[in-house]
Amino acid sequence: PPSMDELKRRIMGRGTENVSTIQRRLHVASSECKELSMYDYAVINDRLESACEKIEAILIAEHCHTSRVIIDDDK
Repeated sequence: PPSMDELKRRIMGRGTENVSTIQRRLHVASSECKELSMYDYAVINDRLESACEKIEAILIAEHCHTSRVIIDDDK
């Protein structure tokens, strides 16, 4: 989600989590956001279609990464 407030709104809107679980999830999300520079990619789930497109782009980029390309020397 684009913000912690939006994450809280989404989780609470589902009505499937108790208060302690919501607090734990928000704490974990906050901790992960503080470590953003440790990740290779960040996808902000503000619009589903846009987030999906970004994830697809990441998958393509990772598939094409030089460390994953196998060159067949026999050709």
